[in-house]
Amino acid sequence: MYKHAEKEILSGRAKVPYGVNTRQKREIKEFLEQLSGLQKNYRGSYLVVSHSGEKDAHDDYPDAWALSLLAASSPGVVNETETRDNLFTKKDKDKNNFYRSRNRYTSKRR
Repeated sequence: MYKHAEKEILSGRAKVPYGVNTRQKREIKEFLEQLSGLQKNYRGSYLVVSHSGEKDAHDDYPDAWALSLLAASSPGVVNETETRDNLFTKKDKDKNNFYRSRNRYTSKRR
């Protein structure tokens, strides 16, 4: 995941929004702090990226960013699932026999 993220960053395709309104947000400050605190190590051919060993150090925002970069690179899949009309989520309640019969029963109880 981080190998792909590193390729995207070095090629210039991965960008972090840092406009005037964004700079004041708490999330972007935490993201940049966590990103700057990452440590990159290789174990054989594997790239291992983790936060520093300090107390309260996190890597949640960079992990989410790297995952989103990886997800954006994969081609989409068309879902060919067949669906049926669902009586409970049907928009037109007047033409729905379920609601018509239910209203008959509830009106008798009142």
